[in-house]
Amino acid sequence: MGYRVNVDIPTRLATIHTVNDNPECQPRDKRPENGYWAGPFATKEEATQVASESGLRVHLCQVCNP
Repeated sequence: MGYRVNVDIPTRLATIHTVNDNPECQPRDKRPENGYWAGPFATKEEATQVASESGLRVHLCQVCNP
């Protein structure tokens, strides 16, 4: 299973998602001032590290439950 991180500056959250087919958890286009999507990563630990390095609060997606 893979993981992605949605770094969202307006909400000050770095949300960890699993790579899946759920449309709510798919990367979308973002303006650079609003953040970015990172990944995919092979492990949850890698995704957590990238999320932590963003300086934002780390959050696990409540839809895909990584």
